[in-house]
Amino acid sequence: MEICQTPRLLIRQFNKCDADYVLRQLNEPSWLLNIGDRGIRSLADAEAFIESRLMAHCEKFGFGFYQLVDKAANQPVGMCGMIQRDFLPTPDLGYALLESCWNQGYAYEAAVAVLQHAERDLNIHELCAMTLPTNVASIRLLGKLGFHMENAAFATPDEEGLNLFVRRSDSSSQTPN
Repeated sequence: MEICQTPRLLIRQFNKCDADYVLRQLNEPSWLLNIGDRGIRSLADAEAFIESRLMAHCEKFGFGFYQLVDKAANQPVGMCGMIQRDFLPTPDLGYALLESCWNQGYAYEAAVAVLQHAERDLNIHELCAMTLPTNVASIRLLGKLGFHMENAAFATPDEEGLNLFVRRSDSSSQTPN
């Protein structure tokens, strides 16, 4: 199902046909370093991950991570979306691009579209984002998107020492008359 589009990207929900992309993305060195090893080693693992994690999250919460498809090439370039984590009060924005697609503006373009979708279609006006302190590109992108660091030593159930960022849209700070 299509979520939204940008001039270059189709942003849609994942389906089992995306297993090739998921297998590749989740085993790229940058994913393993910055996000972690999810143990996806085969197409069957990728299909199970898509079904049990990506599709299930969308069904439960009405949002999740979305596939980013370059419209001109009709090829996946990455993912971007939101996940509701048990330990965060608001959804967490996340993104990952295939390394071959870095430095082309896709992450910013997709994140802006996802943020607009969150506000316009889902009435979500506050989001968190987490990143390793060493992930300078992600920190820079979050700043460009209007996120501000809230905690430089945030601990999740799995990891300590993350940077926690928060973004509140203008409409979230306005009070009704």
